[in-house]
Amino acid sequence: WEVTDPGAKGDGWYTFEWTLERVPFTPQALCLTALTVPTEVYVNGDRVSATGPLDGRRPRSYEQSRFVEIPVDSLREGINYVSFHLRARTPDVAGLGVVLAGDAEPLRERAHRVLFVHTLAPAAISVATFTVGIFIFALWLRRRDSGYALFAAAVMLWSLHTLLTLLPEAPLPQPHWAILWTWFYLVFVAMLCLFCIRFAGVRWRLYERLVQAYAVLALPALYLAYALDSFTPFSSAARLGGIAMVLIALAAV
Repeated sequence: WEVTDPGAKGDGWYTFEWTLERVPFTPQALCLTALTVPTEVYVNGDRVSATGPLDGRRPRSYEQSRFVEIPVDSLREGINYVSFHLRARTPDVAGLGVVLAGDAEPLRERAHRVLFVHTLAPAAISVATFTVGIFIFALWLRRRDSGYALFAAAVMLWSLHTLLTLLPEAPLPQPHWAILWTWFYLVFVAMLCLFCIRFAGVRWRLYERLVQAYAVLALPALYLAYALDSFTPFSSAARLGGIAMVLIALAAV
């Protein structure tokens, strides 16, 4: 959707050809690696699955990778047509990931791996790192070292950033959520940079001021970029700038 019809909203249809030399005797299935909007799945005109009503809610994070077993009588020798009917209320959330077709068992395992890698593991890691951040913050309360405070704040901010990314719906309307999501990332980067130079014990006053200014000015700059219809390239450039700042800070460690 983002590649073929950027900025579009409403209903969309995608149809794929799946050629079979003969009707398989083993169960067949589809592995849908990413569905971000309500979707119906059809095989040769037969509806075989749906995330729910097309006018209903978006799939939640744990529902966005799906395993769909195909009834044998829906398949035929030769070309089979697999169609997806999607409905997006807003263009910024529409997406359809890679679609795999074949024997059911390996695709079931693939769907489980996709769920684990993209949803369960990031959520578990975020909870664990947030807990680490709490313990580091407790250390800061006892020692009052700014390095502890920066590290704790950076870790907890990154954990919250990841957990919010896994939410089924954006917590704020667009464009505010996309802008704040990018800004949270840049603030995390700035905190990480400041922690690195404090940890290394170097006195880079100019670098510290530049990092602080980068984090503060990024928010209005992102809103300005959106107003000028250049948010995507500007946000990518801003993240690359953040990576460059981190590399400089790591050189001090």
